[in-house]
Amino acid sequence: MQRWIRSFEVLCLTLWLGASVWFVFIQSPLLFRAVPGIAPVLQELLFPRYWNLGYSCLGLATLFLLGRAFLYVDKSLFFKAAILMVMMALLAVIQLKITPEVRSLGSQLIEAGANPDPEVKKAFGKWHGIAMGLNLVVFLVVLVVAWLELCPKQKFSND
Repeated sequence: MQRWIRSFEVLCLTLWLGASVWFVFIQSPLLFRAVPGIAPVLQELLFPRYWNLGYSCLGLATLFLLGRAFLYVDKSLFFKAAILMVMMALLAVIQLKITPEVRSLGSQLIEAGANPDPEVKKAFGKWHGIAMGLNLVVFLVVLVVAWLELCPKQKFSND
């Protein structure tokens, strides 16, 4: 039973990791290189799906971890579940606090055209960098949790 629960949990984590790689590291840079004029509009259409997938996958993985933790009374699983809850909270901060600021500053840059205000450009770079950095932190922490679930410590006996 534990093997099945762990499999679904790892599936949720890897699904989110794959989607994160796609949205953040592949799709976004390609959009801004290929169609820079409409890339922000496309991002606004696509990124809500990224957030929803993140909450769904990380939420389900957390529930599976908690289920295993209660079933097998394993404190390390409670700790991993708590870490995933913190990562979901961090995603919410990125989505609800930082992304609107980046979007607002990006709109100001687009409206300014060829002569953007240096202060707006600097603020956009700062907030965009914070969003990217925090997204990278969430990605790496979830990657570590998935790795620990895929490769659990082996208990060796002294036979």
